[in-house]
Amino acid sequence: MLTKREPLIIANWKMNVLPNEAVSLVLEICKQVSEQAKIIVAPPFTHLSLLGSLNNDNIFLGAQDCHEKDFGAFTSEISCPMLKDLGVKYIILGHSEKRLSNPLENNRITNKIKSVLQAGLKAVYCCGEPLDIRESGKHLEFIKIQLQNDLPTNSFPNIENLIIAYEPIWAIGTGKTALNDQILETHEYIYDWLSDNYGKKLADTIPILYGGSVNSNNAAQIAHIPNVNGALVGGASLNPLEFANILNSFYLVN
Repeated sequence: MLTKREPLIIANWKMNVLPNEAVSLVLEICKQVSEQAKIIVAPPFTHLSLLGSLNNDNIFLGAQDCHEKDFGAFTSEISCPMLKDLGVKYIILGHSEKRLSNPLENNRITNKIKSVLQAGLKAVYCCGEPLDIRESGKHLEFIKIQLQNDLPTNSFPNIENLIIAYEPIWAIGTGKTALNDQILETHEYIYDWLSDNYGKKLADTIPILYGGSVNSNNAAQIAHIPNVNGALVGGASLNPLEFANILNSFYLVN
């Protein structure tokens, strides 16, 4: 079982918040949380420089995606070295919204993870099943195939910087949160898969986050579930008080 540690709560703003609103939103969150709380924000690319200028040791920048190559003729793309130069520490990869919008995304995820880890950054890898797979009872098989297809071998440098976010697609932005037993079952399965494939020692170091309509009303319950080491928060992260309450709920448990 994954040992308890400082929780990772990541705000995924998606395509929300104007650049001139970003700093005030983060500062408002800071007012509502304890001084030791780690605030991880993954805004649109256009906001990174602004948030990077904040002089606050508790604020960490994330990005919502990256290209697998460091440089080249890839119009509109952003590379890991560019993001690292802006102070980014975490990069979200394999989010279901990205997978659904680009049929070729699944073929790029492994190389994106490798690029992030090679750069010494944290790769926040997302996996999760659609509703029809959940209802068919084949959700664990679906997750297994995702893990097998997407994750690099344990011989890859900095694999300990991997973070996994379980996000059932049917719970993202729908207001439907997975039941505690459903989260427990899937997180235990992911942990066991990591242990079998990477070894227990390494599996114990890889945080497993939950994402899918996390809010201040269910955060404390989710935080108590074994093998849940944080949350990837979407819509609720756009409300400073709501996101602060989620952060506080996880820190009270850990």
